[in-house]
Amino acid sequence: MGYMGFGMRKEVYTRKPKVAFEKVKHIYQEKSKDNQRSGEFDYEGLKQYRKKSFLHLYKSSALLYFLILLIAGAIGLYVWSTWLSDIYNQYQQDKYEAQGISDFFNKNAEELKKVADFFIERNAKVVAIKPNFFYKSYILSVVSPGFNNATIEDSIARVGYTTEKDRHCKILNDNVIISREGFVTREFSGHWILNYFIAKPELIDKSITDYLDTDKSELLRIVNTIKKNDWVVESSNNSVEIRYRHDLFGGYSLLFFKQDGNVYMQSMLENNIVKASGVIEQNKVYWAR
Repeated sequence: MGYMGFGMRKEVYTRKPKVAFEKVKHIYQEKSKDNQRSGEFDYEGLKQYRKKSFLHLYKSSALLYFLILLIAGAIGLYVWSTWLSDIYNQYQQDKYEAQGISDFFNKNAEELKKVADFFIERNAKVVAIKPNFFYKSYILSVVSPGFNNATIEDSIARVGYTTEKDRHCKILNDNVIISREGFVTREFSGHWILNYFIAKPELIDKSITDYLDTDKSELLRIVNTIKKNDWVVESSNNSVEIRYRHDLFGGYSLLFFKQDGNVYMQSMLENNIVKASGVIEQNKVYWAR
């Protein structure tokens, strides 16, 4: 290999060492070039230098600030999770209940009132439309005439039916008739409640919609509205309850009353049936939690 000849240049052998080499010089002192080339390093000096560097970091203000911030952050997180988060969440919930529920109602007023009116007009026959997660469908709960006046002594037949091609469910002369090819036809009279699983809407028998004084398109519009908004709807003698769930604050109910609902809501509060309530439309629409 040829000699490059850089050693003969004056700027090379007269060059002053850079500042970065001062620390290395401090370790090796005035070792000869032969010793440095042979690998005879001062390990004790290197060890002392590393220890000195660690002590410098340990005593530095940057490490002190970092430890202070770490401890302050841990204390802040503990205080937040123990006390402040509950106070803040309660403040947010109070704010939502003061204005957010009214905003929700105003935003969905048209759909809410259509669903409520559908139940109010058929209160003696439709008692609920709610999801069934096992069948991944919605349940239409229909009752016999006079069901709301039934007493505890009365015998009540509970009938479950899922729309299938080879099964048929009809309501004729106020009686529920379940038939299936190859099986005995069953008929339920008197007081009954039919839980109709709408797995295949196209298979809903016309006798069902005739009993409810509606048609299939209107019934499916109501069911799809409830399904789209993830609501649960139930009715009683005097009210229709539409339940929905807030992402942060849990479940709420909107109650639509046929008559003055103020007395009923006051009774619910006194009996601890609800934790909180408010008025959306006086004597007509209330909310409850």
